[in-house]
Amino acid sequence: MPAAKGSCLCGGITVSYDAEPLLMNACHCIQCRKVTGAAFSTNCIIPESSFKLGGSIEPKVYISPHGDSGKPIHLYFCPTCSTSMYAMPEAFPGIVVVKTGVLDREEGEEDPLDLFKPTVEGFTCRRASWLSGFEGLAQFEKNPKA
Repeated sequence: MPAAKGSCLCGGITVSYDAEPLLMNACHCIQCRKVTGAAFSTNCIIPESSFKLGGSIEPKVYISPHGDSGKPIHLYFCPTCSTSMYAMPEAFPGIVVVKTGVLDREEGEEDPLDLFKPTVEGFTCRRASWLSGFEGLAQFEKNPKA
């Protein structure tokens, strides 16, 4: 799988990574639902050592004390345009959870959402009743293990 890069809506924050994702998931946990304002979030879980932050704006962080793991989650977003960029859960040190919606496509490249599509579905216990499971994905009632 190729390296990836992305940015917030205003372009002030950029992210990139060059490692193979440990996991790509569709997550229905409360934090993902609230931080995206949607029924679920799609994420690339990557090693922190491959993550690079750039741009002219320093991301803001909100530390959510109510992670489903019982440990806080550090949620990073752009203070200018409010784009949710990535998260660093204390329950899983050494990983970064990049929101796939921030990944960018260069002219002539394949859409990152097609390249980095989920392989597992997590927190199905919190999935909205009007959503069915994603066909072909491993289903986890709680957090899938990377």
